[in-house]
Amino acid sequence: MTKQEIIEWLEGEIEGYPPRATGNECEEFITWLASRILESDRGALVEAMREWITQRGKQTILAVRIAAELKLQELKPDIERLLEDVRAGKAFWPYYEEFIVPALRRIEAN
Repeated sequence: MTKQEIIEWLEGEIEGYPPRATGNECEEFITWLASRILESDRGALVEAMREWITQRGKQTILAVRIAAELKLQELKPDIERLLEDVRAGKAFWPYYEEFIVPALRRIEAN
């Protein structure tokens, strides 16, 4: 799969997720889907998550979670820049640091 195919696939799955479910349930499902292509399409998955992270949009924190769960160390610099932007008040509310710092620790843990 290409980066764009992955983005379209995951965004379609998010859109189609039952509205009665919680955001956490949806994130768990999307992370599981991403894990299914980790071996076959790692490079494209990393690029797709990088795009979501750098967009600073509604999928950014989901991409951080996917990076942490799947140990996508290639995204560590992108997530560190996101954390800097959060701390500087350039992206998201300050409390988002509470999600980003543990995600960085999980990426670093082997």
